[in-house]
Amino acid sequence: MKATMKSPCTKRLKLKCDILLSHYAFKVNLRRYDKERKRITRLLQNRVSAHQARVRKSAYMSTLEDDRRDIKDRLAEMEGKIKTLEKENVMLRHVVKNATHCKPWLRAVIVELCDEVARLERRVQDMI
Repeated sequence: MKATMKSPCTKRLKLKCDILLSHYAFKVNLRRYDKERKRITRLLQNRVSAHQARVRKSAYMSTLEDDRRDIKDRLAEMEGKIKTLEKENVMLRHVVKNATHCKPWLRAVIVELCDEVARLERRVQDMI
C-alpha cells in the first residue's frame, strides 16, 4: 500500500478553507449576536417606556383624584349655601306673608326684602 502524503498545496488549501469557514462562522455568530443584541436592546427600551407610561398614568390618576376631591368639597360647600339660602328665603316669604296689613314705612322694608329674596334666588340659580 502506498502512503498518501499531503502536499504543501493541499495543506495550504485546507488551511485557507478552515480560515474561510471560521470567518464565515464568525460572521454568522456576529449576525446572530447583533440580532440578539438588538432584540435585547428593544426589550429594554420597551420596559423603560412601559415604566414611564405607568409613572405618567399614576401621576395623571393622582391629579384626577385630587380634582375629584376638590369638586366634591366644593359641591358640599355649595349645597350648604343653598340650604342656608333656602331657609332664608322661606323665612323672608313668611315675613312678607304676615306683613300684608302693616304701615307704609314697613311696606318699603318688605319691598326691599322681596328684592333681596329675588336676588338671592338668582344667585342660587347661578350656583346650580
